[in-house]
Amino acid sequence: MNIAVLVIRLDSGGVEKVTERLISGFLEEGHSVDLLTTTKLTDIPPGLPSGANIVNIAGKVRLPGIPGLVSPRVWLGLTSLRPLANYLRRTPPDVLLATQSGLTAVAGRILARSKT
Repeated sequence: MNIAVLVIRLDSGGVEKVTERLISGFLEEGHSVDLLTTTKLTDIPPGLPSGANIVNIAGKVRLPGIPGLVSPRVWLGLTSLRPLANYLRRTPPDVLLATQSGLTAVAGRILARSKT
């Protein structure tokens, strides 16, 4: 099974550590895993299991957050919609797992008209 895991921004927090464990488990079970993120390859934390295919979905537009209204992570999610939709059209995974970015995943899936 091809599993895509969407993590808009990889930091070194709890969600990322759980995501690393999930990816590791998926790989151990023989699934292929694509990690979709806006994080540059050079900034990815070292704990990521080898074997996962890292797909950068960063949009070309970089917008700052609006303090008190919209966070930078939300902007990253919005600007990555088009690249996410393109990925879903080009390489539709069997499953798309979104961590902290469910709205982006749903909107990207609708935009791509994907059955994922």
